[in-house]
Amino acid sequence: MQTPANPTTPSVTRTEDFTRLVSPRGIAIVGASDDPHRIGGEPVRALAEYGYKGKVYPVNPKRSDVRGLCCYASVTQVPEPCDVAVVAVGVVAAAKLAPQ
Repeated sequence: MQTPANPTTPSVTRTEDFTRLVSPRGIAIVGASDDPHRIGGEPVRALAEYGYKGKVYPVNPKRSDVRGLCCYASVTQVPEPCDVAVVAVGVVAAAKLAPQ
């Protein structure tokens, strides 16, 4: 890949630009569920099953825990940085997340 002509222009072709996407420190699962057959349950199950080493933060205002993990009512309540969020809620609820 080529480097941009202007060195101050950010480059999305550089590997380090994607580090937190492919190796996130934390992942928020918005709409998390205990049910592995639901869209909010599959990511929680898969991350545990396949040995993800970072932090997993279930987010669901209707739950206090998901699969033994503390569940947060809002992404603003997650105590540490999340580099990735899996949004497993409907379009109306997802639109409300943008300001958060």
